[in-house]
Amino acid sequence: YSLHRNRRGDLWLGEHWLYRLQEGRFPPRPYHINHPHTWAIAEDSRGVIWLGTEHGLTRVDSHTGRELGFAGYGRFEELASAKVTAFQPNVDGGWWVCASSGLYRLDPRRGVITDRFHTRGDHA
Repeated sequence: YSLHRNRRGDLWLGEHWLYRLQEGRFPPRPYHINHPHTWAIAEDSRGVIWLGTEHGLTRVDSHTGRELGFAGYGRFEELASAKVTAFQPNVDGGWWVCASSGLYRLDPRRGVITDRFHTRGDHA
């Protein structure tokens, strides 16, 4: 499971469904997402919910609950099949994305992965 409280105070709970606790109540139906597990949740400045899943990233419109997907991997396609476990905001408005395949930089405004950081023994 993963949890995220957005700036409006709603609590988002992720697993193979996405739940939104609003004013102390869950909606009658959770939002369906096309991923088996959700490990991380974050919200960008436009209110788009970003999910780190068992198989990369996806996005959800916080107003409609519609899954928007994600196609901005660019030259970092390995992230599409990696387990994404955490998001961490950076001072420049970007995010760090922690995944089983490495540490990445995400520009949520443009919707693209901009860089991958390597560790010792990582020859990718």
